[in-house]
Amino acid sequence: MPPQAGVIASIRNAARGLYLNSFRLVPANLAWGVTLILVLYLVRFSPLAALLWLLMIPLSAGLGRMTARLVRDDRATFADWRQGFTREPGRILGIGFVQLALMAVGVLDITVGSQLPPPLGPFLAVASFYLLLATWVVAFVVWPVVLDPLRADEPILSRVRLGIRTFFARPVAIGLLALLGLVLLFLGVLLPAALVTFVVALVWLVSATIVLPTADRLEGRATLEVDED
Repeated sequence: MPPQAGVIASIRNAARGLYLNSFRLVPANLAWGVTLILVLYLVRFSPLAALLWLLMIPLSAGLGRMTARLVRDDRATFADWRQGFTREPGRILGIGFVQLALMAVGVLDITVGSQLPPPLGPFLAVASFYLLLATWVVAFVVWPVVLDPLRADEPILSRVRLGIRTFFARPVAIGLLALLGLVLLFLGVLLPAALVTFVVALVWLVSATIVLPTADRLEGRATLEVDED
């Protein structure tokens, strides 16, 4: 079985992977970022444009597949980016849609809760905040396993369950890195150029670097090696 990657080692490996493969990851991140800007712009003019958020699912999955391949083989190609959303389009869209729906419900409930009097308003807002947090953590651990090229032929529900199990196997390390991922995305919002060019790829790499070795250990697979702290 592969050794467990620590928090610092996962960050170091993710940063190194981004640096060495930036010539492929940055264009993929750029496609994601430009689409995000386009969707945000169009939503201002028509509520129906909100359906364009669905475009973010295949673009995110493509970037996630590239990072999973990179963790596995120290290489990633644009063919991996394409396979991220063409190999199982229905399932990828389904998982992504559920995630987007939960996030939309959470944001809406926080907005409504902030306008309602106590105790209902604060309770609704706090509960919705935890819903958003749980949705993020589940996404952080599930997507790398779902997009893992070594598990591509396994049933989708088995991959989802395995991803969730990785969190309970290493709640502290994965929780800290999931929080780091949120911080990076928040900083990317403050620095849009970073978000558009590399931040999303870096978050994907951090996730895959900690989740995939943990999943391998749970299943007893000798599939990859990672640096230990």
